[in-house]
Amino acid sequence: MDNKIAVNKDVLEYFKDRYIEEQSRFDHFEAKCSRFLTFVTVIIALLTGFYELKANDINFSECKALQIIMSSSFIFGCISISISWFFSLAAMKISECSIVPNNRNTAEYLIGVDPVTAAEYILASYIDTIEMLSPEIQRKSDYLNIAYKALIFSAGFITATIISSVISEVIK
Repeated sequence: MDNKIAVNKDVLEYFKDRYIEEQSRFDHFEAKCSRFLTFVTVIIALLTGFYELKANDINFSECKALQIIMSSSFIFGCISISISWFFSLAAMKISECSIVPNNRNTAEYLIGVDPVTAAEYILASYIDTIEMLSPEIQRKSDYLNIAYKALIFSAGFITATIISSVISEVIK
């Protein structure tokens, strides 16, 4: 019996550590989502300012090739950054963060049962919580991955817009 309790304590410690790691990963992704959303929002604000400065150049009123390139790349850049913003917002979606049961009923139950049953209950709680938390972290990771890719596309399009804007100014 003592050997089983010792093994259960080792297993319990192992899953407690895994639970703490998963909670840390969840917190890490929440913080990353928040920073990324803030960054993308600032980029959108800067694009709005850029558009205000270059509103006369970024249009389809004239059919000059350079203006079409500038306007198209700006529009595609805005669409890409919007996609990035929406996916970072989706990653930030507040969802249920699974935690190990921590209420009075659980405490009273654990006090009232034998140590082996209590350890088994706690172990099952850790395992269940980890199993619920891992897919949520993966969902956030997938959304952030898409948001990063969209940000890379928008950077390319905005770079093309800036280069064509500089060329346009040089030609004038």
